[in-house]
Amino acid sequence: MFISCDTECTGLDPYHGSKPYFVTITYEDQSQKYWEWDVDPLNREPVVVQSDLEEIELEFTKADGIIFQNALFDLKMLDTLNYDWGVWPWKRIHETTILAHMIASCQNKDLTTLAMNMLQVDIQHYDDEVELHTSKARRICRTKAFIADHGLWAIAKGGRPDMPSARDRCWKADMWLMRAMLKHAPEYVPDIDQYDSAEDHPWASCLEKYGNADSSVTISVFQHQRRIIEEQGRLGIYKERLKLLPIVYSMKENGVTVSKTRKRVIYKEYAQESDAIRKRCIKVADCPDLVDLPVNGRSNALDKAVFEKLKLPVVSRSKKTGKPSMNKASVEEWKGMLDPHSKAYYFIDNLGKYRQRKTALSYMKGYERYWLSLGGSDEWYVLHPNINICGTITLRCSSNNPNEQNISKKRGFNLRYCFGPSPGRLWASIDYENIELRIPAYESGEPELINLFENPTSPPYYGSVHLLNFSTVYPDRWKTAVGEAGEDGAASWIKAQWADSWYQRCKNGGFAVQYGSVDRGADAWSTADLAFGRQGSQALLKERFSLQEKLNQYWIEQANKTGYVETMPDLEVCPQHGYRIQCSRTKWDRVSPTIPLNYHVQGTACWVMMRAMIKVYKYLEKLNIGKPERDRWWITMQVHDELVVDFPNEPGYQTHVRNIIKLMESCGACINVPLTCSCKIHSESWAEGVSLEKVVQ
Repeated sequence: MFISCDTECTGLDPYHGSKPYFVTITYEDQSQKYWEWDVDPLNREPVVVQSDLEEIELEFTKADGIIFQNALFDLKMLDTLNYDWGVWPWKRIHETTILAHMIASCQNKDLTTLAMNMLQVDIQHYDDEVELHTSKARRICRTKAFIADHGLWAIAKGGRPDMPSARDRCWKADMWLMRAMLKHAPEYVPDIDQYDSAEDHPWASCLEKYGNADSSVTISVFQHQRRIIEEQGRLGIYKERLKLLPIVYSMKENGVTVSKTRKRVIYKEYAQESDAIRKRCIKVADCPDLVDLPVNGRSNALDKAVFEKLKLPVVSRSKKTGKPSMNKASVEEWKGMLDPHSKAYYFIDNLGKYRQRKTALSYMKGYERYWLSLGGSDEWYVLHPNINICGTITLRCSSNNPNEQNISKKRGFNLRYCFGPSPGRLWASIDYENIELRIPAYESGEPELINLFENPTSPPYYGSVHLLNFSTVYPDRWKTAVGEAGEDGAASWIKAQWADSWYQRCKNGGFAVQYGSVDRGADAWSTADLAFGRQGSQALLKERFSLQEKLNQYWIEQANKTGYVETMPDLEVCPQHGYRIQCSRTKWDRVSPTIPLNYHVQGTACWVMMRAMIKVYKYLEKLNIGKPERDRWWITMQVHDELVVDFPNEPGYQTHVRNIIKLMESCGACINVPLTCSCKIHSESWAEGVSLEKVVQ
């Protein structure tokens, strides 16, 4: 028999003190069991009954399958209750959000939406009712009269150190409050005198109805979802995706280590830089009204400086207000059309740098809000980000509290400096090389690109698509580089001289062409042309790589016809089908031409990374058998095309790292695309590493 399980908790931060106080289970016949515990209102600690935990464990043991709406959250919350659950039965655990993503990756995956879409059942009224009563209880507990009679209860709110994720609307963390007031402060419960006993009051059953409705709907949604996946012949894909759950659980448990000293150094540096950049921008704008720069969006003074003083054209407008946009995309478009030596370019370029640094400062504040001391150290801390394997439309993971997917490694803006291995340990960052360029090249059979990848040491391009594009789009600059450094040295010279200008533009423009940059007509600059800074660039590359362009058009056609694209099928998992990724449509009922190939390629790359994580995790499990905690290896992060492994600095570690690289490269066979990886070993900072080959030597 299958069961579904759900928990209600005192917050979203299990590593900072949040714990469950309500657990519900629903069986296939819709019968239910639930366990509800008191919460100490002064410290938010649930008063858990140990015999209840034994009952829950027994139900888990008997079940053929255990269904969750968010398994990683609920299982971790149960793990906070100081009970020996043993190893979670991962092979019997199922996840409705994974199925929801497989069926419609663009749509919301919350339980209320799934219940309506799958079952045509509306459970929103349970949510509305419990919010109404909980919010009323919270208001009462904050009154002076209540505090005078019962003391200051620990109500959820933003800024609490034990609730770093709490924001303004955090009432769900206080649903225990109704039960607590009925028990400890019944005189403050509204209309209590109208009922024969406290058990008859709506507050006594409100949480039970809400929580049990969730577990009841979860099992019904799962049954409906699984039928759809089985009918589509994609059950094997679902089972493979489930293998990520224990891996991500382990990543969250082990966390990511951060140096307090390095964080403070880089914070001070970026704070000083951002202030200096701000002053330069104000000076060059020659606009008395511009006394400060907004970090996000616009201001009247900034509008005046950009559109009146610097006379920049409006390149896009806000969809909500219709006013000129000044977002990151607009900044990049202006940079593409301006003379790099002009005053306007200088202002816009520095505006972007200012925003980058202010954003970085905000991220670093977040790191400090969430980190926990590592073993009592005052120097080393650990973050336990929440990782969502279904958090994007494609197969790319998302993360929050804090977000580890946006840790920048750009030159002059490298947040990776904060992160690194703790004393006695090392990191290996293993990166798939050009995976999003290799996939469409091999799939389309583009001979020039395939030859490029298979001869990575041959001049003049050394396996780089970006350099090949550079010579195509900028023949004059390529000629200059050859004249300065010879054909064999032109590549290095370009990267050294134009890393942040023409070479970076070429990289941006190349991806814009690959993913269907909008062509605005013969006399207009396309989006890719603007990125390159040269009109006609897109046409040149589309003509040179016609087979890849044909692949692009194929997926645009498929997306418009079916509403989705598929990743390349995995020959070892499901040769008949790739992973289906939904493409949203415009108001004209068409799919944006920049989306289909992007989703297809990015999704395929993410699928390969998923397979790599599964293989590496299995290898590390065997490697860790019999080892104490301090000597174990684990995956600490997966960011885009990069896997980061944390391990002890022990003799012979190079052999294991090379084995991991081989496992990752072998995953290319599942899609018939040869893949290679680069690897750096980090002894201190993630921003600074040495290639594995140099370490071995």
